[in-house]
Amino acid sequence: MMAQDMSLVLVAQGNRGGMGRLGLRVFVVAVLLCGLVSRVAPLFDQGGRLSRQFPTEDGYLMLTIARNMALGNGMSTAEGTIITNGTQPGMTFVLAAAFRLMGNDKIAGLRLAQILCLFIAAGSAWLLYVFGRFLLRGQRYGGEVSLLAASVWFASPLIVRHSMNCLETGLYMGTALAVVYLFLRWSQDPDQDWPIGRLLCMGALLGVAFWVRNDAVFLIMGACLTRVAMGLGRRAGVLRRRFMETLIFGATSVVIAAPWLAYNYKVFGKIMPISGIKESMDAERLGENLVILPEVLFEYLVMVVPVPRELARHPVGVFLMTCVVLGAVVSVVAIWRRGSVRVKQACGVVGIYAAGLCGYYGVFFGVGFFMTRYLAPLSPFMALLVVALLARGWERLPIGARRGSAMVLGIVAMAALIGTNVKTYADGTEHMHFQVIEWAQANVPEDTWVGAVQTGTLGFFHDRTINLDGKVNPDALRAKLDGRFDEYLIDSPIEYVIDWAGVAAWAENEKKGKHFELLLLDKDRGEKGLAVLRRK
Repeated sequence: MMAQDMSLVLVAQGNRGGMGRLGLRVFVVAVLLCGLVSRVAPLFDQGGRLSRQFPTEDGYLMLTIARNMALGNGMSTAEGTIITNGTQPGMTFVLAAAFRLMGNDKIAGLRLAQILCLFIAAGSAWLLYVFGRFLLRGQRYGGEVSLLAASVWFASPLIVRHSMNCLETGLYMGTALAVVYLFLRWSQDPDQDWPIGRLLCMGALLGVAFWVRNDAVFLIMGACLTRVAMGLGRRAGVLRRRFMETLIFGATSVVIAAPWLAYNYKVFGKIMPISGIKESMDAERLGENLVILPEVLFEYLVMVVPVPRELARHPVGVFLMTCVVLGAVVSVVAIWRRGSVRVKQACGVVGIYAAGLCGYYGVFFGVGFFMTRYLAPLSPFMALLVVALLARGWERLPIGARRGSAMVLGIVAMAALIGTNVKTYADGTEHMHFQVIEWAQANVPEDTWVGAVQTGTLGFFHDRTINLDGKVNPDALRAKLDGRFDEYLIDSPIEYVIDWAGVAAWAENEKKGKHFELLLLDKDRGEKGLAVLRRK
């Protein structure tokens, strides 16, 4: 935010000696380099960063499934023996192609996967710039605002992390941007009907968005409702045509999504992937993530630095962040009321999409730790909103107060961007699950079956790994739902259970303890320490 403020001042001073535009270019290049270097540096694998810094536990789950697909085992885990739909298929297909190109080599495929993530992030930043220029066309500083929003978004430590996590997050952010951009371009004249080709293209793109992540149903809802709303207040014939257009492109999106839905229902009995069912089970009560929403949204509004955990969990911090978020919502409403047709349409599509994501993940979902990833697709639009608001606020400052304050705040912001990304790199040799990998590689033969609650990372590096929390294992999920998990574990071919320290308690369980003994318990990392159970 502060960096953006500085750059807007430099732009405004462009007609006073030309230094403003030079300063803007220097700033943007520096920010883009920061985002690029932050993504490229771990690829050289200094200190094992290639496998530790960016791929998350869930990222390794997707990588495992993708590699099995490349090997001809279909969507599966556990050396191809357990079929699964616990993934988002669009990006999984992309990663499968990466492994196939690399001869199914794990490390080479992992490196190519991260290179693809880098290019997707760069493309999304460019698309954000193009989208911003279109949305703010005719506005003072529209081009500069778009450039600054795209560059700071690209270098944001939050976006660097989520765009490189070897999951669908980066591709989904770009896909959501593409949907909204094309929707606005094709809707410039609210009285113009869409030809059938345009309707089919929009439906196909929305269907692709669903394949990238299935919560794109809220994006589809936003596009449909906004298109219908464009006919309100006009002749009955116009409203009727808008309704029919919505039916056509909405139905097309369903047709594109149908193969995935049919596969889920036919093979697994529900249209929701088992990973979604498992994570919904983890919700202890309705609305438990609502208290996290202000923190997540506030971080995406600030963009340049994460919120300190102490502030995020303190009641005063929650209250202040909630006020800022509500202020942003009020600003959007005000922009919608007095904005151009395309601005109103953007507020409609993105507003409905945002309400759907926040409502679903805030009220019905568990695993609050993942909230920043779930809401990351809103970040490009929030970045553009913040920069536009800063531009408007800057114009109202006294001329004498503009330059000095902007320079200072800009330097501080650049330091925050660089410093936070440098810290991420410095911490890049650590991974929450590699103590499990290291023990398994040192002590367990490759042909021995192991099990774990968290098997993303372990399952990627040790092929014969059985997932026990049901996130990608339908048999384990069914056993949990039926109350016979102990029997499932005992009857499995698992010889070792290797996971965080919490699984040590299984050895004290009446049923599990008869078949598994505690071999190792290392609490040096607290609850993230290492525990190993061995079949008796």
